[in-house]
Amino acid sequence: MPKVAAAIAQAQELALRLGRADLREDLAEIRGRLERRILSVALVGQFKRGKTSLLNALVGEEILPTGVLPLTAVVTHVRFDQVLRVTVRLRDGTELEVPREEIRLYATELGNPKNSRGVRDIIVSFPSELLAQGIELVDTPGIGSVWAHNTDVAKEYLPWVDVALFVVSPDPPITDVERRFLEDAREHAGKVLVVLAKSDLLSQADLLLVRRFIEEVAGEALGTAVPVLTASVLQGRQAGLAEIAALLGQLAQSEGETMALALAGRRVQGVLGRLAFDFRLQRAALTTPQELRAQRHAVLQTHVEEFGAALTMYRGAWQSAFQAVTQAYDARLEALKTSIRDALQSSATQLLKAPGHPRTRYVETARELEAGARARLEALRDELRRITPEILEGQAKPLAHQIRTWTDRFAQAAADLFELPLVTIDLPLEIRESCGFSFKWQDDAGLLPTLAVPAAVALLPQERSVRAAQRSLEEHLGAFVDRNIGRLRYHFHESLKEQWHDLWRGIEEVLRRLGHSLEQAAAMLAEQDPRTHEILAAIDAVLGEIRSITSLLDDTGGT
Repeated sequence: MPKVAAAIAQAQELALRLGRADLREDLAEIRGRLERRILSVALVGQFKRGKTSLLNALVGEEILPTGVLPLTAVVTHVRFDQVLRVTVRLRDGTELEVPREEIRLYATELGNPKNSRGVRDIIVSFPSELLAQGIELVDTPGIGSVWAHNTDVAKEYLPWVDVALFVVSPDPPITDVERRFLEDAREHAGKVLVVLAKSDLLSQADLLLVRRFIEEVAGEALGTAVPVLTASVLQGRQAGLAEIAALLGQLAQSEGETMALALAGRRVQGVLGRLAFDFRLQRAALTTPQELRAQRHAVLQTHVEEFGAALTMYRGAWQSAFQAVTQAYDARLEALKTSIRDALQSSATQLLKAPGHPRTRYVETARELEAGARARLEALRDELRRITPEILEGQAKPLAHQIRTWTDRFAQAAADLFELPLVTIDLPLEIRESCGFSFKWQDDAGLLPTLAVPAAVALLPQERSVRAAQRSLEEHLGAFVDRNIGRLRYHFHESLKEQWHDLWRGIEEVLRRLGHSLEQAAAMLAEQDPRTHEILAAIDAVLGEIRSITSLLDDTGGT
């Protein structure tokens, strides 16, 4: 622990000295997770395999919601505490304390479709004997469901996992989606355990065959032999839970700290690798033999010019995509507004024809229409919450992946030119969870307080009074609907603009650093700087610090 903590502290100090705020944020996150000193056990696997039911059974109470449909939408951490407490952490930094019964409003696909509420994760504290051993259980969205974003969330969480408890079930035993996910887990998770849930559905003979099949497929995907644990969580005949709990407790006691150190080490290695790439590129340019300098400079200068042109193009494409998002949204909003007004006007016509005094009928109709307008506008607001991530993701995600492919090409070209090892250039592409529509309804003056019963309604014959009442109500109703939909549109545009540009700023910062590295290398090739030895010494000093920090991680086995 002291060596890894020292490595993180040294890496943070180096990033601070070099002005790399992006790396400092990554390192701060790594340090925070390490300091919690608990074994993080994530239940992962295909949707409807029984992950959430197994988690509830392990802690001894039905804490998280389950159901017949794929439910889990966001990552939910279940940790030990003496009292039950639920904290919802939003992407904007807000933390909400919510009652236990409201977990489903934030954690499930039904209550929080496509994470429209912008939830980062949920922390559930609970007094459980298993959790008290220094274990945190993590419920993750199921892979392979109709909601692809759930698979993305599960995959992105793997690098933060000490133990992946991979849950399968007999129907079918293991799919190609699950096999490929296990291959990802092999690269990122610290340790993988396989649990066959719903084992009570099989006879003893079939159970033996299924276990052997899963062991073979999972072992091939993981590259090592893996035992398959069995579990049943049916009320009254639970089985296998004590064995799983005992194994997790043993891991927490014997390997928990080792796994935490290894996980932190892997993450720090990635940060240091990105930093080392920049300086190795500069060093390679400075030490290029004279006879190769002109050739390499011409090639690299071409890359620099292409990079600058492509960056300008993608900056414009990003802005155009934003316009496309808002236009798609406005078109949808206009259609919804028209449908609301048509429905309310039709209701007004029917209500005004009811028997009764014209004045009374007018007031009662206005009151009923206002209630209907509010209900429809509330439904519209909820519809916008649902479609906002779809619209944004449909425009931004394909473009972001194009940028990532383009970035990798330039990094590869630079590495090849100087015969350097390639490093992955990560981009902040977490679009899915950063685009929640959080419009809060405010009290409106409404229809009734602004309506005086027109004299024509009370004085004209019935047929003419109905027409006068209808014209009056339609006028006020139209203004009421337009005013509130205008507020919805304004809030969406402002909220989306901020989120969209924040995302681009993060991407552009990474791109700017790569472009700057290419430009520096090209400049070093262009002319022999009289301070070459001094610059080389400074570069070697930084690379030496990186090697020194890496050696601390090597000593802990955290490579």
